[in-house]
Amino acid sequence: MLDITQTEIDLSEQISASLETLENNVVDYQQNKAGKPNLPLLQARERVSNLRWEFDAAIKALQIEENKGSWIDQLSNQILVAEREFQRLTERYENRVRDQITKQLFGRADYKSLSDGSKEMVRDHERVRVLRKFTLFPRKQMPVRQDKETGRHVSDRWPLEYLYERAELVAQKLVELRSHIATEEQTADQTPSTRN
Repeated sequence: MLDITQTEIDLSEQISASLETLENNVVDYQQNKAGKPNLPLLQARERVSNLRWEFDAAIKALQIEENKGSWIDQLSNQILVAEREFQRLTERYENRVRDQITKQLFGRADYKSLSDGSKEMVRDHERVRVLRKFTLFPRKQMPVRQDKETGRHVSDRWPLEYLYERAELVAQKLVELRSHIATEEQTADQTPSTRN
């Protein structure tokens, strides 16, 4: 059992110490801190604010990178862009050829205003039929799965050989289209407009 008499506390001494500490704090405040900003507090707030801003910027940068996908996803997307561009260029050229044929056959360049029978005649023209070889489709579609965390469709299992084949095919078709257009333009310059 603990003997209370041996551990007696001098309350008077502790009260004096508390009063002295309080007085020192009041004097320190009046002499050094009154009317002055609390720099350590302000600096800590500023640091937290900067860290939050950096964290938000890092989160945005992470989201941008995640949206880009894996390297394979990015390669696949770039190939898809090239394929779409090829299709767009082919369609533009086909429209130009149809307008030329329309003007040649009907004396006007507005294919859209032709009757259905006349449109069919233009579509069956040799110059338009030849353009049907400039297609990338149908091509085998690779499976795409949905990521459980993001809900995004991902294609990180695409064999590189498949992507390389697609890239090679679109490159080949672009070169063929360019060559075909150059040949057509050269032939058009050398022959009269009655060519059929």
